[in-house]
Amino acid sequence: MQPRIAICGYLKPTLAESLAVASEADAHRALDVSLAPLDPVSTLDELRALAEREIVHARHHFPIGPVDIGAPIPAAADAALETMAAAVRGISELGGDTLTVHLPLHDDERGTRRMVEAVARLKALVEYGAEHGVRVCVENLRWGVSADPLEFAGIVERTGAWVTFDVGHALSSRWSHRGHAAALFARTMAPRMLNAHVYEREDTRHHPPGDLRIIRPVLDELRDAGCDWWVIELLDESEMRSTRALLNAYVAEARLSPCATTLPAVAQ
Repeated sequence: MQPRIAICGYLKPTLAESLAVASEADAHRALDVSLAPLDPVSTLDELRALAEREIVHARHHFPIGPVDIGAPIPAAADAALETMAAAVRGISELGGDTLTVHLPLHDDERGTRRMVEAVARLKALVEYGAEHGVRVCVENLRWGVSADPLEFAGIVERTGAWVTFDVGHALSSRWSHRGHAAALFARTMAPRMLNAHVYEREDTRHHPPGDLRIIRPVLDELRDAGCDWWVIELLDESEMRSTRALLNAYVAEARLSPCATTLPAVAQ
């Protein structure tokens, strides 16, 4: 499996400027496009204009924030679902096929009516996306319900969603600190995993890897799963470039040798 290594579309003020950075070290020309939450079509219009004059590979990401299908006020959550559905239509019209969203629910909301309704909205969005040829992915967070590997797996199973696996979130969550290996979490998500966000850890910001010692086991799982879209989710250009160099070296090495992951098998 040869992953396409993407960078954030908002690394620079415009998608065109970000694409120039994405293209400087390799031929991937890949952007993970974060949609304007209150007007996603405007971002897609910018991407359309760029694609008319440049080769660009793009997938799409709804940022966590004001548009939330798990919002505490049902009317706001329903409006968020409509906004995300509009994004699905726009992505489909542009020829795209992937959208990442979030369920930012806290631990004390598990099993509540709010969570049940949020999961139902996610399921509806997944089904709507399928009708338009767009795979809707849900991302694991560092905190809350979607940080819990078992809870997250249940959400994926109930909704039919695909998965965007955030490496830094998995490595920085309290579940990881309790001994649940991020690589094993990735392995359990393998059948549904389409995208990955690659960096080493998160606190008040995302931090790059100094080397691959910590994240290599997770990269091995991504590789084995056939996850072919790796986003370097870093906004400091020097950190992004150093991480890209590490990932390019990993991919080059992986072409020549089999994976040697030594985690225990996952119970079926």
